[in-house]
Amino acid sequence: MINPKETKHTLVENFLAQLYSQNEFPLHVEVHASRFTKVVSKSGNDILPELLKHMDPVRYNNIIELGIGTNAGATAENINWSYNSPINESALGFHFALGDGAMSPHIDFICSSPDAYDSFFVK
Repeated sequence: MINPKETKHTLVENFLAQLYSQNEFPLHVEVHASRFTKVVSKSGNDILPELLKHMDPVRYNNIIELGIGTNAGATAENINWSYNSPINESALGFHFALGDGAMSPHIDFICSSPDAYDSFFVK
């Protein structure tokens, strides 16, 4: 039974925390035409439908944010992935976000990968 005092934000946060504790990370994100089409857990389950249940129907599965992290000191090995923070977003690589944070939860999907970063910028 869902606690009526839980917000959409809390429900999504708890859902993702549960996936994290079950070793279902990393998540793999598929994007087409600026929309999320899949968010697949380590075991192969597409969790996007569960996330979209809590999203604003106007923005729904649109990418709300696309960022390029340039902080070479923030890598996948030395940042705390159990919470969302500007440090995580600044990690060398990319991040995509779903949800605006006001009308629905804001979820950052962070790819901290020097290889991805280099392949984009180095010719």
